[in-house]
Parts: sequence; C-alpha cells; structure tokens
Amino acid sequence: MIGGNEPTEKKTGGALTELVRHVFSRGTGPPAGAELVPSKLTAASEAAGAAFLAQLVGKLGTSFATPEEEVIKQGEPGNDMYFLSKGDCAVNIKDASGRLHVAVSLLTEGDHFGEISLLYRCKRTATVVSRNYNTMARISQ
Repeated sequence: MIGGNEPTEKKTGGALTELVRHVFSRGTGPPAGAELVPSKLTAASEAAGAAFLAQLVGKLGTSFATPEEEVIKQGEPGNDMYFLSKGDCAVNIKDASGRLHVAVSLLTEGDHFGEISLLYRCKRTATVVSRNYNTMARISQ
C-alpha cells in the first residue's frame, strides 16, 4: 500500500546476504526452538550484528562452475570456502589405500564446503565436483 505505515525490511547485500543468512540458519545453528537472536537486543548489539554481516558479505565473491569441473581437489592447499547458491556438487574422497569413493555426499543449494582447509590451514580433505552449472559465493582467507 502506498503511503501506508507498514514496516519495510532493510536490504543490505541482496542475494549474497540472503544466501549467508540461509546457510547459517540450516541445521548448524542452535537447537530447535531456540531463538537465533535474543528478542531484546540493544541498539548497540543490533548494530554490531549488522556490521559483522555487512563485513562478511563484503568479503564474499562469486564463483561459477561447469558440469564435471573440480571446484576443490583433495590434497591441494585451500584458502577458500564456498556457499552453493545454484546447482549441486558431488563429494569424492580417496582413502589412505588410494581407493576412490565417488559421490559419498551430494551438496545442494544452501550447502557449504571448503571450510576445513580454510579454518585449519590444511590440505583439502575431499574433491568436490560440479554436477551441473553452479553459482557459488566464495570467501577467501
């Protein structure tokens, strides 16, 4: 309604902001029934949370992958973490004996990968292969 007094939602960061919010709200957050954000936030804590989200979104880049493209490869160093926005990927793992385990997991929209190497500064623990055309948000070290 034009000229009404309805509250309007502030948009900061567009699609990437929504993707990050979606990823952080998927199963990795607090237990069911718990609030993600306390209901009585002070203006200062709300501003700090908005500033953190804006800073995080500001560090995100965009990556694209074609079908059968290796997005990350097991054993290689990695400085990026990815948030899958469109498409899906298969996770392949080569065990200690050298045997390849194909599609041990399927990553779909809203899933993330690459965090182990980014956070622990170790080599990649799996190979992630695009199954179709993918759009991903990427955060680098």
